[in-house]
Amino acid sequence: MDESVRALGKHFVVEMIGCNQGPISDYSRVQDILLESAKIAKANIILYDFKPVKQGKSTGVSGGIVISESHFLAHTWPEQGYAAVDIYTCGETMNEEAAIDHIRESFKVSPDNMKLSKLERGLLEEGSNGSGCLLTREYDTSFKPGKQDIANRHYIIDLYRCDTDKISKVETAAPALLYAARQAGPKLFGKGNLIINRGHNFTPSGMSVLVVAPGADITIHTWPEHNYAAVDLFIPYNSRKGERAIKSLQDAFGSKKVIARELLRGNYHSNRLL
Repeated sequence: MDESVRALGKHFVVEMIGCNQGPISDYSRVQDILLESAKIAKANIILYDFKPVKQGKSTGVSGGIVISESHFLAHTWPEQGYAAVDIYTCGETMNEEAAIDHIRESFKVSPDNMKLSKLERGLLEEGSNGSGCLLTREYDTSFKPGKQDIANRHYIIDLYRCDTDKISKVETAAPALLYAARQAGPKLFGKGNLIINRGHNFTPSGMSVLVVAPGADITIHTWPEHNYAAVDLFIPYNSRKGERAIKSLQDAFGSKKVIARELLRGNYHSNRLL
C-alpha cells in the first residue's frame, strides 16, 4: 500500500470447509473456541453471545464478540462442514493469524481447506475528495464447501465523510444500523430473531455495535475523528436488498462518500450470478 495511504482497520474474511461436525454444531464449544482465539490474539473482550441455530437437519451456531479492537464473528453449517468467520481489528499489537489458526485447528480443518482474505479498511489519504456511492462485486467461484449449496452475500461498506454526531454514540447509531438491517431482511432481523443487539461506546470517541441473527449479521465500528464508519452486512444469498440497506446507512449517517463491495461467500454456482 502507498505510504501516503493509511488504513484504520484490518478485516480478515475466513472460509472453512471440511469442518468436524462436533465442534461447529455445539454453540458452547464454538463460543469457547472464539473466546480463546480472541485471547490468543491479545484482544480485549467486552461482550459476547452465541446461540444454536437450526440449519436444515442439523443445528449450527451464530454469534459474535465485541472487542475493544472491533469484533470476532462466526456462523456454522454442520451438515456441509462449513464455517464463515470474520475478524475485524485495529491497532498494531494483535496476532490475528494465531487466532485464526486456533479456530481452524479447533474446527479440525486442514490448511488446504481454509481460504483467508485480508482487507484494509478505512483507507485515509490526505486530500482525497471522492463522493457518491460505488458498489463493486467480487465473485469467487473457486471455493465450494459441500455437496449442498450454501451461499451468503457479504456487503463490505466503508462510509466516509459522515456526520460526526451521528456516528459518535451507540445510542444514535444502533437504531439506524438495525433499521438498515431490516431493509435487507425484515423477517431475518425481526425482534424475536436477534441473538445479539448490543454496542459499546469507546473513550475518547467512537463506538461498536453488533447485531447478530441466525446465519446473518450487521456490524458497525466508527472513527468520528475521521468522519468514518466501517459496516459489514452478512445475509443469505436469497436476500437481495443489500443496496437498499446501503442507501439507508448513507442517509442515516450523512455519508458523502460510500464504497461498498459485495462478496459471495460459501458454495454457489457462477451461472446463477449472470
